Amino acid sequence: MPTAAKTFIAIVLTAGAAILFHAASTWSTTNLAPFAAFLARFKNYLHRVEQAMGALLVLTGIAFLTGGMQSASFWLIDAFPSLGRLG
Repeated sequence: MPTAAKTFIAIVLTAGAAILFHAASTWSTTNLAPFAAFLARFKNYLHRVEQAMGALLVLTGIAFLTGGMQSASFWLIDAFPSLGRLG
């Protein structure tokens, strides 16, 4: 891929991220009270979310050690051949 194309892609991705961050900061300053209320309610469930994420992390590690991730990747390529052209 030519350097100019790589530079263009980098600029577009950076601009897209900047627009998203700007939108998020604008939204959060205008709608902070509902988000704070959501966080207050969500605090009750945070321990369960942490437990679930820990279990997923352990399962992912087991999948890496046993070759399950490789099997899953081959299945994804077979089921969705267009993913093979991404990289």
